[in-house]
Amino acid sequence: EDLDEQEFKYLVESMLDPTQLEQKSALLSSLISTMQKLLEISNEKGDVFRSKYAKIVVQKTYQVLDRNAERNTYGSAADEESKMNLQKQGIRLLSSASMRHNLRHHLRSQEIGAQFRKILKQEEVQEFDDN
Repeated sequence: EDLDEQEFKYLVESMLDPTQLEQKSALLSSLISTMQKLLEISNEKGDVFRSKYAKIVVQKTYQVLDRNAERNTYGSAADEESKMNLQKQGIRLLSSASMRHNLRHHLRSQEIGAQFRKILKQEEVQEFDDN
C-alpha cells in the first residue's frame, strides 16, 4: 500500500521473473502474495495498479505456475513444499483476479487458456510419475 508507481513497475517487470525459480521460490511466493493484495485493495493505488499492471501480473503468474509445474522436486520434501506453496499462491492471485469483473478478461485469452491446460497436464504427468 505504501508503494509508488515506480516501485510497482519494478516489482512487476523485474522481480516477478520465473527464470530463476529454484533459487527464488520463496521470494516469488511472497511477491505474488503482495501482487494479490494490490489486486484486491480498494483505494486509488489499487486502482492504478490494476489498470496498469493487472494484465502483466496475470501473465507472469501463469508463467511462474507453468515453470514451477515443470520443476522436478522428487526426493526433496523441502523442494516439494516450496513448489506447492508457490502453486497455491499463484492460484490465490488468479482467484482474486477472477473475483473482479473488470479483470476477468485477462484470464480468458487463448494464450492463457493454453498455458493453463499445459500446467494441468504437467501436474497430471508428475502425479502419474509419483505413483
